[in-house]
Amino acid sequence: KINYEEITKVTPELLEYMEYDHRALYEVIEKYQNWELIRKAGTSFTMAGQALRVFRTFIKSPISGLQPNVDNFVRKGYYGGRTEIFKPLFLPKTKKIKTLKCADVNSLYPTVMRNNDYPVQVDRVVRDYVEGEMGFYQATVKVPEDMYVPPLGTIAEIDGSSKLIFPVGTFDGTWSSVELDYAKSLGVEILGIEKGFIFKNGGPIFKEYIDTLYDMRLRAKEEGDAVTDILCKLLMNSLYGRFGLSVTKECIEFDTFTGRGGAIHSEFMTKRGFARLIKKKKKLSKTFTNVAIASWTTSLA
Repeated sequence: KINYEEITKVTPELLEYMEYDHRALYEVIEKYQNWELIRKAGTSFTMAGQALRVFRTFIKSPISGLQPNVDNFVRKGYYGGRTEIFKPLFLPKTKKIKTLKCADVNSLYPTVMRNNDYPVQVDRVVRDYVEGEMGFYQATVKVPEDMYVPPLGTIAEIDGSSKLIFPVGTFDGTWSSVELDYAKSLGVEILGIEKGFIFKNGGPIFKEYIDTLYDMRLRAKEEGDAVTDILCKLLMNSLYGRFGLSVTKECIEFDTFTGRGGAIHSEFMTKRGFARLIKKKKKLSKTFTNVAIASWTTSLA
């Protein structure tokens, strides 16, 4: 009930509100850090990093990262979810149909993580499509012109920005074998393979992790434990994306005017004179990623 626009000085009421706010935040942090899985794994600065720490307490054998050339190849086929609206109006064809039925998958990403095997390590390079094996391919495909919901996404430059689109016709792209197998089942043709990487099957690496957190979440819901409920949900949904973290980041730093600067970010005057900030690319040297795992998850979903 505090009107912040009218506050001009610290009042007893404001101090009381701030005290309760800080106590509540402290209790949340205390419960989080004393939570069983967090104590075992150790704390991290981000939810995605925390999910990875917890996951590492479940895995039975190490999961390796990818070489830069493989990472760059697979990353081209790592797309987000599709969000097109195909038919925004419900127009029943007969008078008997009066209800629009909508369906949703319960915990979509945790579901596919739990129920599927995953590629973990490169086995070999191929120039043809290999049936029945886990792979990522740079391919030329032909999607039927009359297909209402085309299955394969690709990045296109539209009005100066990159967009994920799902076209018909003949075009190139990079996809997992999950997507290509599904596309083939709908009538899409694979016209050619430029290159592909076949991966070794690491099995259902996420099953125990998801089962444990999902059971904990169900118990928390029954007991009215909102903190455990939301923690379980965040840990389940945040993990796969952490495997797709890019090791190349953009950092901003002061220009030393040595001639080895990056793109100009901003310029301004300080008490000591003219200053400039520049943008530079930086590779994270000790960050673990395996984009094949992240891309496999989005492909399955």
